[in-house]
Amino acid sequence: MIKNNLLLGLLLLATFFGCKKATKTPLNPEPPVVIPSVPSKPEALVFQSGFEPGMITNTNYPQIVSNPTAQGEDIKGTTINLANSNWIDNLETSSPVKYKMFRLNYEMGNYADRRAEIIPNPVSDVNSNSSANVLSFRLTNAVIPEGSVMKGRVAAEMFSQSLAPNATTSDKAVSSDIREYYQKVKFYLPTDFNLLQASSFPIPGAGDWLLLWEFRNHVPTTTGKDSRICVYITRPNNLSTTKFNFIMTCDEMGVNSAPVNIWKVENLNYKVTAGKWLEAEIYLKEGDINSGRSYFAVRDVNATNTGVWNKLCDKYATNVHRLNTNPTGFNGFNPMKLYCSAAAVKPFQDAGKSLMIYWDDLEIHENRLPTAGAITP
Repeated sequence: MIKNNLLLGLLLLATFFGCKKATKTPLNPEPPVVIPSVPSKPEALVFQSGFEPGMITNTNYPQIVSNPTAQGEDIKGTTINLANSNWIDNLETSSPVKYKMFRLNYEMGNYADRRAEIIPNPVSDVNSNSSANVLSFRLTNAVIPEGSVMKGRVAAEMFSQSLAPNATTSDKAVSSDIREYYQKVKFYLPTDFNLLQASSFPIPGAGDWLLLWEFRNHVPTTTGKDSRICVYITRPNNLSTTKFNFIMTCDEMGVNSAPVNIWKVENLNYKVTAGKWLEAEIYLKEGDINSGRSYFAVRDVNATNTGVWNKLCDKYATNVHRLNTNPTGFNGFNPMKLYCSAAAVKPFQDAGKSLMIYWDDLEIHENRLPTAGAITP
């Protein structure tokens, strides 16, 4: 009996000291985090490209061309000896057709205002990314009206059959069935990005933004049931001494109204660094509060692609609109994007420069889980 009482006492003490002070219950309590050991379906490599020809003799190398729908531009071509690297066959016409159409969207303006180009790597580094070619996004002027302000856009866009421009009624009835989306991509913010660091961006109360990735879950046959997941560069205030960080958000998209935030995760410990090749890893699993997951991690690029991932968001929560009771998969994708309010461009304009970002080594998979071993800074 004494032995049993002693054990009971020790158990009560452990329970008492192991509990934190009680806090108020959140409005939307999260379910217990259960990390799956395997994806729900077999992993599949959809597409990859490093914007390289692969061989000097390759005349069908990756190159930017006019988009056949006359909206923005397109990329065609392939990299020799790199599997699933054909921008048309693997990304737009492979069966079953899930991504249907890719384009580079500017929305408005001309080459003097913005442009996407495949260029020789201007920041090649044998200790990080020494590839020959990269994809460059440039914003010089923000020329797109957005209410009372202006914005700029250079965006790589993919659409499923149901969401592609000029989709027919029968197209809209075809679900993408992309329930788990995964991508990796390298990116580089030139040292001129420090002009933004030294500025007063974002201006308090002005609604300024600088967005690099966006993924949508649309309902093509109706309105008011859409949602999006975004990754922005921001900072908690506009002091020039405050370093920028990343924030991942999920919003409900209204009809002729501002988005309604569902959740956001902002890691203030990891700071955005200019003048360095970085790599982003994004994983999305469509679902409600019990099954949805949205993941974002970043790491420094090294010569062997063995850098440690910094997990900046791993949100187990809904990522679909509350009125979308029968979601049919993600169907709008911006795997690379430079989209911002005019205030993000102004510091560069004042210095006679442009807001730039370089991209490389894009990989798109379905049903692939995030890399294990990530740390939380």
